[in-house]
Amino acid sequence: MIKTATKATKTGTSIYFEERPKIAHKTLADTGLVVSQAGFGTYRIEKNSDHKDALIQALEKGVNLIDTSSNYGNGDSERCIGEALLDCFTRQTVRREQVVIVTKAGYIQGDLYQESQSRKKNNASFLELVEFDNELEHCIHPEFLANQITDSLDRLNVDSVDVFLLHNPEYFKFHAQKTAVSVEQINAEYYARIKNAFLYLEEEVLAGRISYYGVSSNTFGYHSTHPDATDINELLRMKTEANLKHFKVIQCPLNIFEPQALHSLEKSCIEIAFENNIAVLTNRPFNAIYNHRLHRLAEVEDQEEIALIEVDDCLEEGIFQEADIKAMLEELQVPEFVLNYFQLFSLLRDHFNDDLSFFDFKEHIATGYYPIITQLVNFMAEQRFELEVNEAFEEYIRMANLNIRLIVNYLSNKQNSKMDDIKNFIYSKHPDLLSCYRLTNILLRLYRSQVGVTSVLVGMRDELYVNSVIGELKEPTYKDAHKIWGDVTELQHVIY
Repeated sequence: MIKTATKATKTGTSIYFEERPKIAHKTLADTGLVVSQAGFGTYRIEKNSDHKDALIQALEKGVNLIDTSSNYGNGDSERCIGEALLDCFTRQTVRREQVVIVTKAGYIQGDLYQESQSRKKNNASFLELVEFDNELEHCIHPEFLANQITDSLDRLNVDSVDVFLLHNPEYFKFHAQKTAVSVEQINAEYYARIKNAFLYLEEEVLAGRISYYGVSSNTFGYHSTHPDATDINELLRMKTEANLKHFKVIQCPLNIFEPQALHSLEKSCIEIAFENNIAVLTNRPFNAIYNHRLHRLAEVEDQEEIALIEVDDCLEEGIFQEADIKAMLEELQVPEFVLNYFQLFSLLRDHFNDDLSFFDFKEHIATGYYPIITQLVNFMAEQRFELEVNEAFEEYIRMANLNIRLIVNYLSNKQNSKMDDIKNFIYSKHPDLLSCYRLTNILLRLYRSQVGVTSVLVGMRDELYVNSVIGELKEPTYKDAHKIWGDVTELQHVIY
């Protein structure tokens, strides 16, 4: 496969926006690189044509920053990006020097986890390995990073990446806190490991495989005294003392329910980074972790209005049908493992009563209900039951699909109602945003308008989403965006 031999440049990224003058952009700290105010986040990108087409469209229309990681999709995220980049570079719709590629390493999962286990058996384990959980390990040792950079470059089909980040190094802290080691000792070792990694990454800069580096951490916004905190001030001290010239980027969550990176009694993490020429990429713009739960801050497609009593009645009818057909099949001496599959309505009732979100329920459908339905349909197709049994089964499946559809409709309306509450609250405080109709556009404008935020990483898995983001990037920033953070606590009480 043909590889390009260049990297993002000041001139290349500047020309990119000269060719797309309406797209909002910022400079990546003092590197001279210019990036779109929204980046293409690839956490859920897989190696398929739809995701590849969405990325190509984004690159060609005005999003020139791509964020990925070696563990996303077991490497398939980087592979998809590599294919999309090759397509654009071959057709010369976008040039390598115009695109800022960010990747990360630290997680050991999937195939890499299996490799790690093999290395242990051969007494060649990754050094300073954090054995965090079953099928999840973590490492930022230089030897490991060298391996990961090589693999990422190969998957991305480039000779260098523009920004390389240590991916959530705080996993070391999480693991170490299970031991009797003091917080002071944990912090000392934590920053020593990061410093060792940074010193190695300076060598990678000289080798030309990366241009800049930094840290992606979910704990940047925590107060420095918090045991899980990744302290920006400590990293800056390290930068000065060790002359780490190419430490230029951090990444952290920022959304209206997780404002920590911009909320502080003293100077916030983002303020400190901005004052010290450190670029800030923010993630999870529409996925907030609040009260130990993930909340999706996005509208879904409108559905027919469904009353709660309709769902309850349909579930009850399904429960009776389930009992009837199980009794019928028991008389026919169907194997016990098949009878155990007839629990669709029990599962539906339990999950629905758990007050799952629309997105959680859609996940259950894909991973739980449809596989069961497929197993049942395949089994029944292989049998020679009487017409009465087959008709009862067909009615059972019809009722199962009806229940799923009713619950999806009910939860989608519930999700949109909650999103309307958020929008109306924001409108009441910021009437200038009334021209923004979709919540995701409102939030993207608020986030990208913050001083110190360089680019907001947005997952764009289809072309409609890409078009929405591109449309928002053609709008001016909002001068009063900073005021929203004073309203966040009130908003949280209003919604949850």
